[in-house]
Amino acid sequence: MRTQILIWLSYFCISILNPILAATPEKVVKRMVNAIKLKKFSDNLTEKELEHNRKMVRIAAESFDIESMGKAALDKHWDTLDAARREELLDKIKELIIKLAYPAKSDVVGNIQVIYKNQQVEHDKARVNTLVIIKEKELKIDYLLHFTENNQWLIYDVLSSDRSLIEDYRKQFDKIISTYSIDKLFELLDKKLNSQ
Repeated sequence: MRTQILIWLSYFCISILNPILAATPEKVVKRMVNAIKLKKFSDNLTEKELEHNRKMVRIAAESFDIESMGKAALDKHWDTLDAARREELLDKIKELIIKLAYPAKSDVVGNIQVIYKNQQVEHDKARVNTLVIIKEKELKIDYLLHFTENNQWLIYDVLSSDRSLIEDYRKQFDKIISTYSIDKLFELLDKKLNSQ
């Protein structure tokens, strides 16, 4: 009986401490931003530099809870997809987020300054407030994170001047699916991903 109580107490303490022991929400955001800023730009990248860029993309992508974002963006339409189509959609959303996060030109990256204002953590939710300065223009970007079952903080939404990325996606996706079809959504996502 005493052993069972000790095991239960240990489990309870670990579950309470997990959010504390994990990388902080701000560190997750900083790691993602640093990966974006470390991308190499050139028309003649070596294989080593290309591999470096792939690694930076992986690091940035791992900071997001893509499945949670996909479910939220698709909302009521999520249940209409089979497992293969869900996986395909999540891949497209991941590519879309990476495309949005990574500027196409080196001069943009070089001129980005990110100021980390603060982070607010309440239970398993967090908000990291940043100010992004690009060529003297200021943009308020906040990252919303949650603590996952895998014991890590992950970004599940990005607010640009208090406007939700996922809410925007949800409205756009719903309009396309309701007016046309889910296939049309996939077609338009492909077109956006293949555009410069």
